[in-house]
Amino acid sequence: MSVRANRAKGAKDYGDVVLLASQTANGQSEHAERKNLSKREWERLRCVMVGAADVSDAAPTLTPLLTRIPEDSRAPLYYVLQQMLLQAVTRASARNQLVKALNRLQPSYGRCLGLRFAAERLSVLLKTSDYPYDALDDELFQRQLRCWFVYIPRTHVPELLGYAGAMGPTAVSRRCRLLGRSKPTDDSERGSRSGKTRGVPKREVMT
Repeated sequence: MSVRANRAKGAKDYGDVVLLASQTANGQSEHAERKNLSKREWERLRCVMVGAADVSDAAPTLTPLLTRIPEDSRAPLYYVLQQMLLQAVTRASARNQLVKALNRLQPSYGRCLGLRFAAERLSVLLKTSDYPYDALDDELFQRQLRCWFVYIPRTHVPELLGYAGAMGPTAVSRRCRLLGRSKPTDDSERGSRSGKTRGVPKREVMT
């Protein structure tokens, strides 16, 4: 975190930063705070803080990774997955190797194709992004990646963590928070994982 961002954060908690990163900030004090950082900078700060926040649902963790998470911070597994792809997709051989390895964890052929498409799209987006993490904030990329991630069988999550750890501390934090898991709806995947079917994915934490 930059000195300026750290100074702007001050004693603010996660909820305060979420408000400042949103379009709904109002009131004189909030408008004054918004001047310290741009909206995008507040969004990046939110990404850094969400892993340690006691969020009540998984939705805030299934968002684009807009900046690098410090190695000693907690991070949602979905952020770690995005970091893995960001590191690998610049080289076709590394991209294909990672996609092939990750798709061993996904029983749905359609979602495997979605991950391959997402990785290839990210490699293209990176060519025109001044800041690499901005390339992750693409609706089509995020839609395909979230679909792949949310429907991984629970039994394969430890393997996903293993892949993340193999890529080094820049990809996976010392304490990785697993959020955003939900039960699949496809009949072909039923029985491969457990959990309640709800509108908001079930939360699970591992330390």
